[in-house]
Amino acid sequence: MIVCFHPEALKELSYAVAHYRKISKDLAYRLLLAVEHGRTQIVDFPAAWPPASGNTRRYILPGFPYQIV
Repeated sequence: MIVCFHPEALKELSYAVAHYRKISKDLAYRLLLAVEHGRTQIVDFPAAWPPASGNTRRYILPGFPYQIV
């Protein structure tokens, strides 16, 4: 399975990383790790996450107010 991020999602991630970097470089790094872990989990277990709408599911990033749809 290939997981692609929408350009707007990448833009939002970039802004979020910049925001967290102002607070702490470690926090920004942890956000990127959480996104990568989520992507890996989605690839490994695509049906494990709660339905969002239609045929989409969402993975909620632990410790951050974001989700991967």
